[in-house]
Amino acid sequence: MVDEAFERHFHRRADLADELVGRGLTVDGIGLAAGALDALGAIWFHDFPATVEELSRELGGNPPPSIRLARMMARFAPTEPSAQLVAVVSFAEDWKRYASETAGPAEKLLARRIGEHPNELPRSYLDKPLGELIDECPEIGASKPLRSLAAEYTYAAMLYRFYRCPILHLTAPAHRTHGFTVDDEVMYMRLRPGFTSISFGPALVTRWLGVAATGYTRGCAAASVHPPKDMDPAGDAEELLKSRWERVAKRA
Repeated sequence: MVDEAFERHFHRRADLADELVGRGLTVDGIGLAAGALDALGAIWFHDFPATVEELSRELGGNPPPSIRLARMMARFAPTEPSAQLVAVVSFAEDWKRYASETAGPAEKLLARRIGEHPNELPRSYLDKPLGELIDECPEIGASKPLRSLAAEYTYAAMLYRFYRCPILHLTAPAHRTHGFTVDDEVMYMRLRPGFTSISFGPALVTRWLGVAATGYTRGCAAASVHPPKDMDPAGDAEELLKSRWERVAKRA
């Protein structure tokens, strides 16, 4: 049976995020929607521990929240393929910036995407899923660390790292992003020499939230899972305090 109340909970947040954007509070709206998407990912991992074990084996360790969000979108919102696109310009520029000795392939990736005219926007329409990016640049597929890094530049993973985290923790957007994108578009802008910012349209983020919430709720119904099942939102904090009390008891 579909848990309609659970689904409405997230759709209301998507609606509220849209209202905030409509009032000119775009950063707050995107922050709310991105935070709700992350919460949905945490609920997914709580409700389906076998999935966590499976991903941990695949990745060789605990899946970071950014990858959790990307994988959740792939599983429960397959009608939103944009979430799986790699921000190729951001990835290639960082490749040049932080690993310049191996960045010959990055230069080729950027050559197709950054025009010669100083006012020309980098070409976000050439962003592509990781598999297709590896076809274009086999060096990524030949290096497990590089492939793992590229996965962190999918739109969904970047939403976590450069919207959800900065807005939640410091109430401000990251320098990696800009605020000029509207509706559901994705747009690069070169606001600083050698550094390209990216932005996701607020309507894209709220749509991701609504679609993912519906997909997850339907997935739970198919698996006979009631979301969230006996979940304590402060469980991690409880365990931390418990462990500290146990250390005190041992010293007594």
